[in-house]
Amino acid sequence: MNRDYQICVRCVMDTTDSEISFSVDGTCSHCKIAVGQLAIYRKRLIQDPKRFDRLIHDVREKPGREGFEAIIGVSGGVDSSYLLHVLSQQKLRLLAVHVDAGWNSIEAVKNINSIVSSLNIPLETVVIDWNEMQSLQLSFLKSGVMNQDVPQDHAFFASLYRVAENYGIRHVISGSNYATESILPRSWGQHAMDGKQVLAISKKFSSHELKSFPILFLRNHYLKTYFLRKYKVHAPLNFFSYSRREAIQTLSGQYGWIDYGGKHKESKFTDYFQEVYLPARFGIEKKRAHLSSLIVNSEISRDEAMTELRDEQQITLEKHQLREFVATKLGITTDELMSFEMAPFVDASIFPNEKYLTDTLTALARLRNFIRESVG
Repeated sequence: MNRDYQICVRCVMDTTDSEISFSVDGTCSHCKIAVGQLAIYRKRLIQDPKRFDRLIHDVREKPGREGFEAIIGVSGGVDSSYLLHVLSQQKLRLLAVHVDAGWNSIEAVKNINSIVSSLNIPLETVVIDWNEMQSLQLSFLKSGVMNQDVPQDHAFFASLYRVAENYGIRHVISGSNYATESILPRSWGQHAMDGKQVLAISKKFSSHELKSFPILFLRNHYLKTYFLRKYKVHAPLNFFSYSRREAIQTLSGQYGWIDYGGKHKESKFTDYFQEVYLPARFGIEKKRAHLSSLIVNSEISRDEAMTELRDEQQITLEKHQLREFVATKLGITTDELMSFEMAPFVDASIFPNEKYLTDTLTALARLRNFIRESVG
C-alpha cells in the first residue's frame, strides 16, 4: 500500500525511507533517535573530558612493526583528513592507507597528497586491479541490488585490514561519528563487508575471476575484532566536539584542502551512485540523510537544507555528464547504464551471505562487552 508523501518538520527526511514514522507534531523517527544519540554523546564529553587522552594513551601502548601505532584509511574526504590533522598534533605514529579503486577525483588526489606531505605522515597506496574492479561493478549493476557502492567500500575495508595485519598494527582509526552521521536509514543500505556475498554476485554475473581483489569475510573479521582482540577500531571524532563546518575551515586554511561540495564526492562513482543512480531508480536522495544529520547537529538550518535540495534538482547537465563518465569508464553505453537504473529492485538477501552468522556474533560480542563493563 502506497503512503501519502510526508516530510519531517525538523529535518528533511521523508517517506522515500520506507521505514520512517512520524509523531503527531510531524517530527520523524530519525530525528528522535539522532537527538537521543547526540545527547548521550555530548553528555559523555562533559562528564568524561579525558576520554580522548585515554584513547591516545591506549593507542600508544602496543605499536606494530616499524613503530606504527595506528592505521587510518584516507579518502581525501573531510572526516579522515581532519583526523590526520588532529592525531598528528598528538605525535602519534600513523600509517595512512589510501585505496585507489579507479574512481578518484582530481581534487581527492590533491587533498590526500597535500595533507600527508604537510604532516609528514607515511602513505601506502593500494591500487585495485582495474579489470577486476570493472568486472565486479558490472556484476553488481546486473544483480539489481540497491547498494552499488559495495565493490568500492569492500575494497577499502578489506585492503585497510590487510595492510594493518601486514604491519602488525592493532589500532584502526575510523572517521565515523555521531555529529555528522547520526541519520542513515537502514532501508537505504546494505552491508559492504560481506565477502561471501561479493564473491557470490561476482560468480553469478561474470566469468572474470577475482584473483587479486581483496576479500574480507565477516566471520573472520568479527572474530578477530571482538573475540581475539586482534584489532581495536577507534572513532576519535566521537571523543571531542566535532563540527564538519569548522573542520573544512581548518583544512582549507592550513592545507589548501579543496571542498567537494558534498559528502563522499571524492569518488566519481560514489558521486554518480548518490546523485544519479539512487534518485533515478528509487527516488532516494541520500543527501537528505547527510543534510538532516547536520540539521540535528545545529550546523545548518532546515531552510538551508531545503534550498540545497532544490538547487540539486536543477543540475541536470552535470548529472548527465557524470552518467556519461561512469558509462565510458565501465566500458558500456549510456543507454546500458540507464537500463540498470530502471531495473526492478532485487533484495540482496537472495544472494549467499553471512548475515545470520554475523548477527549472532554481533549479539555475542555485545553481551560479552556488557558483562565486562558490568563486572568492571
